[in-house]
Amino acid sequence: MAGRFAQRLIDSAKSPNKGQVLIRDGEVIGFALRVTANGCKTWVWDGRIRGQMRRITIGRHPDLSLNEARAEALKIRHDIAVGVDPWGQRFKEREEPTLSMLANIYIESHAKEHKRSWRDDEGRVRIHFRPLARFRLSAINREIVSRWHDAWQRIRLRAGLKGVRIHDLRRTCGSWLAESGHSLHLIGKVLNHSQPTTSAFMRDSVSVRSEKHLNEMPPR
Repeated sequence: MAGRFAQRLIDSAKSPNKGQVLIRDGEVIGFALRVTANGCKTWVWDGRIRGQMRRITIGRHPDLSLNEARAEALKIRHDIAVGVDPWGQRFKEREEPTLSMLANIYIESHAKEHKRSWRDDEGRVRIHFRPLARFRLSAINREIVSRWHDAWQRIRLRAGLKGVRIHDLRRTCGSWLAESGHSLHLIGKVLNHSQPTTSAFMRDSVSVRSEKHLNEMPPR
């Protein structure tokens, strides 16, 4: 199917009984709207890149408007004209590991083989890398990391907590649990301890502090 794209044509496009159908734009060669049997509408560009037929997914409709999708299709054609391979670039981006994938490589290939405390490393990675776990490595920069730190600084200053780290809150939570007599199992679960000895150390530290405070209290 071919014709000059109009919003009315896009909105009224019907799903085929099976497979997919391409509604092509009459202005930008290769630019099309793909409609599947389940009703999904996706902007695509297809054509030859360095002699090979390629199809590049631009984005879903209506997440991307007609004008936005057409502009992206024009950019793809421009890149090809100046010798850039947009399909190859996108393929490399999909192959690039995320921070979570890199962390798993570290745990499996290094920590488990060389460190008895690898479970502690695994727990730290799971906690501290969580906000950025799905980011591709090339997407992580100083600005993104600073954004997370700045958010905590704003919270800390608003609460009037000077010099308090996020890790301090975690330890405080563990201390409260220990002081309240909760089990090592619960403390370990809440703080994500991989070893019971870590939870026991926290409980014992609380016991020592409590005994010290009792000894310092004046006799009645």
